Amino acid sequence: MIEPGDRVELAPGVFLEAGTIVDRVLGARIPANATAALLLAHANGRTVAELGDVLVRAGAQDGVRDARIFCARLNRRLLVNVQAPRGAPLRRRLAAARFGVRSRVPLRRVDGNATLKVVRGLAPVGFVLTLVALPFAVLAGSWWIAVSVGGGVVLHELAHSIALYGVPRALVLDGLRPSVLHPRVGTVRTVVVGAAGPLGPSLVALLLVVFARSAGPASAPLAAHALGLTVLAPDGRNACGLS
Repeated sequence: MIEPGDRVELAPGVFLEAGTIVDRVLGARIPANATAALLLAHANGRTVAELGDVLVRAGAQDGVRDARIFCARLNRRLLVNVQAPRGAPLRRRLAAARFGVRSRVPLRRVDGNATLKVVRGLAPVGFVLTLVALPFAVLAGSWWIAVSVGGGVVLHELAHSIALYGVPRALVLDGLRPSVLHPRVGTVRTVVVGAAGPLGPSLVALLLVVFARSAGPASAPLAAHALGLTVLAPDGRNACGLS
């Protein structure tokens, strides 16, 4: 859900060149129509309302409406980041739930070529997942279970990113579902990258069982990532070359 007060900027690794959208991460060049090119040329932190004014000066009748539609499309294609004011996403989700309307949070693309930036991008996801799992962890008698739920997701995606060292990549945040965007790589590299995510948390779980038996319950959510190595999960299918 994109509102007039949201700020829009080009996603990391994306730039406009002679009317063509260039995506360094995917190595893609995408022809842009006049409206998309105009929006991208002004997507430098301006609000959607300000971009609407740009479209009105270019002849649009309802610039804000057009800007919201185009920004939503460009965001779904990971070409622009849309930043809502602080607290706005939660208010919109609550309002949508109240009126029975589906609320789609804009995607966010983070530069994935620096490990520290990936960790910073994943930290909020891990924190929220830890809070969500905390009541169940307390009932189970170990709050470390909650930490391993959030930390496991961070380790999973961080392992994917590290396995792609030397390859242009970006972290994509879709609510609480992070993923790593990258161009096609060779067969061997595909297997390594696909297996790295599930293996990261799983190996940490093994170390906890061997060297810290008291933390055994906390290892369960980490060990569950091993299921990602099977063909039931996208990572397993990627590692097996089935997708």
